Amino acid sequence: MKLALMGAMREEIDPILEAVNEYTTSEYAGNTFYECQYGGHELVIAYSKIGKVFSAITASVMIERYKAQKLLFSGVAGGISKDLKIGDLVMASALCQHDVDITAFGHPYGFIPEGSVMIEADSDLRSLAAEVAVDMGIELYEGIIATGDQFVASA
Repeated sequence: MKLALMGAMREEIDPILEAVNEYTTSEYAGNTFYECQYGGHELVIAYSKIGKVFSAITASVMIERYKAQKLLFSGVAGGISKDLKIGDLVMASALCQHDVDITAFGHPYGFIPEGSVMIEADSDLRSLAAEVAVDMGIELYEGIIATGDQFVASA
């Protein structure tokens, strides 16, 4: 299976590249893509740059050009739960957008027409992540992850 691994910043994919050690690079659509073999899988790795537009472009290229069958996003994030601390591992049960507001048209906050407020995460990948966390003795938190093109730096 071909897997895509993506982060929004170089600092988010550098540890992955160090772990796989050997890879080839290619340039496409203004970005660099790293391909390698790891754990019996083909990987394509990239950092998208920050923002939903860059992430969408990079994910589309990884799926269309590099034929990725599953895409994992690895990165840093903030949290609003007092139970979370720096270094905790959080997996999305669902995703939503905190910066979409078309309530003027009668839609709920975060809704995109012909879409939904929440997008469910892949159940197979969620199950696999839970198994890996148990095997590695890592506490895994699961919850809704909100994305948006702004950095929230205060309550």
